[in-house]
Amino acid sequence: ERSGGGAWCESTNASFFNCTFLSNAASLYGGGLYSGCGSNCALIGNSAIYGGAAYGGTLINSMVVSNRSTYGGGVCSNIANNCTFMFNAAGQYGSAAYGCTLGGCLIISNAFYRFVNGAMLPYIFAQNGGGACYSTIIDSSLIGNWAFASGGGAYFCVLTNCTLTGNSAYNYPNNNVGYGGGAYAGVLSGCVLSSNNAYYGGAAAAQNNQALVLANCIVSNNAAH
Repeated sequence: ERSGGGAWCESTNASFFNCTFLSNAASLYGGGLYSGCGSNCALIGNSAIYGGAAYGGTLINSMVVSNRSTYGGGVCSNIANNCTFMFNAAGQYGSAAYGCTLGGCLIISNAFYRFVNGAMLPYIFAQNGGGACYSTIIDSSLIGNWAFASGGGAYFCVLTNCTLTGNSAYNYPNNNVGYGGGAYAGVLSGCVLSSNNAYYGGAAAAQNNQALVLANCIVSNNAAH
């Protein structure tokens, strides 16, 4: 199936403990791991079209770092609990996660960065959903993620008891477009949105009758500029 560059599992019952998936590639699904369950694993520098690190399985207490894909730079169609997603990048949607269920996760600085004139700036990052896209996220933190067009932290996600801080939605380097620095569309309940930035809607935004619902949230110190 051109999937599972590191490991391909027919069933989600296959398990991996304390393993490192490093620099694997798949031409379709799951650069590091396809299906299966990874616990206390590290998935680093893997690539695929869907789910740069992993596709279609479960990750627990794992590190997902510097993976790359078109959809879900870190994971796609996965369940992830108590995981850290950092420095992953997607060409289109969801640098950390696409179509996933995430609980107790840290989703931080997802984009590929380089130094430009002494400043660390993104050069590969998602068009939409710098942190996550089309996902359900609970008790997690989305910090310092970057999207090209919409949803620096989250894009069309359902978030409960989450913190969204320091996320950005900008068309870098032009900075002349970008909607919803923290979140674009979706439903947010009991969340904190602070210090996010975008051209339109520093904390949150939605267009064209798309649904955006915030309930029992704190929105502070965000900026649109």
